Order: sequence, then structure tokens, then C-alpha cells
Amino acid sequence: MVQSTHILLRKYMEGEETIVRRYLYLERFKQEIGKLEKQHGLRPFPLSLITRSAHHQSNKMTMTGEFAEVPFSKTYVALGGELPTVDSFYDSETKQLLREIYHKDFVVYKYPKSGSLRR
Repeated sequence: MVQSTHILLRKYMEGEETIVRRYLYLERFKQEIGKLEKQHGLRPFPLSLITRSAHHQSNKMTMTGEFAEVPFSKTYVALGGELPTVDSFYDSETKQLLREIYHKDFVVYKYPKSGSLRR
């Protein structure tokens, strides 16, 4: 089952390097867009229009620890409470499974082999 799911979920497609010239990393979206604007002589786009939407909660994501098994509801988020960091939702077992399933993606897109799953 994991084998077939992997094919559906992974991002890398065999041979894409012959078409794709450059990858943009969402983890560095502001910097990546800035480079493109300079490279092509474009006016800077007000990124706050798309990065400060109501569902954007990264400023509240300050709790560290292990939260892989902790349920969070919309009510909790609506109350304005702190939220766990993205990495806190991944325990060691989940990280290992992700590394196995997305191994080729991590290699092609040059993500680190250990540590944080974020770039």
C-alpha cells in the first residue's frame, strides 16, 4: 500500500530535470520571489496579500516538543492560543517513514538527510 501511495504523493517525476531549469522552495518564498522579480525586472509584489491570510498561523507556532499524537481543534486555534511548530508534529517514526517514502524527492530537491524536515 505504501508503495502505490508513494507514486501518487511524491513530487519528483522521472525525467523532469530535462524540463525544469530551477526549483523554487516555498520555505524561502519571499527570497525566491524577490530573486525572480530582480532577474526579470518586475516590480516587487506585495507578498503580504498572499502570506497574511486568515489561515496563516505561523506567528503562533512557537510551542516545541512532541505533538504527533495531540489533537488540535479549530476551536483551539480560534481562541488564539499558541500552536506547535511544524517539526513538533513529526515524531521519529513519522520522520523515518517520510524519509523512506520521499527519498528520491529529498535527493533531487536537495533537502537535508537529517534534522528538520523543513529547508
